[in-house]
Amino acid sequence: TFTGWYDGETFVGMDGASYRPDHSVTLTAGWEINKYDVTFDEALGDTVADQTNVDFGTTVTVPTPTRTGYTFVAWTSEQVTVTAGTFTMPDNAVTLTATWTINQYDVSYTENGGSTVADVTDADFGTTITLPTPTLLGSTFTGWFNGETKVGDAGAPYTITAADVTSEEGQAMQDSYLKFNSIARFNF
Repeated sequence: TFTGWYDGETFVGMDGASYRPDHSVTLTAGWEINKYDVTFDEALGDTVADQTNVDFGTTVTVPTPTRTGYTFVAWTSEQVTVTAGTFTMPDNAVTLTATWTINQYDVSYTENGGSTVADVTDADFGTTITLPTPTLLGSTFTGWFNGETKVGDAGAPYTITAADVTSEEGQAMQDSYLKFNSIARFNF
């Protein structure tokens, strides 16, 4: 942004101002770098702090947001292209919008000697499934369990959440395709 004309360090005036020097002079234009804001639209992800007063031409590093049950894909914008987590600040404000893919999970059942039931594959986060009904001659089905935690009874709805899912190695959920192993229990 133009800040005015200067005679050395002395401010002379803006465009259209009159100035009568008493010596030969070279006037120098004064400039201040433009500053703009970067606004983040998290698209239902966790809040990301906006960046204010970012200098034109600087490299802006953007954060990686999080959203339960989804994997972050990229920041999109009409003003800039984000590459490798950065962009160069243009001569205008920027709005970045997060894009996501929904995580998918496999639900596998361990029937514990009961009749075979079909596993669920590639179920989207938040999907509600109906827990199957296995049978075992001479016993009563007491429900589906994940470890010691009862997931539900036969025929009950069950909503797939990231909190209930662990990898086959028992690690905390990190990947998009994970396995939730539900074990049938019977009373004899």
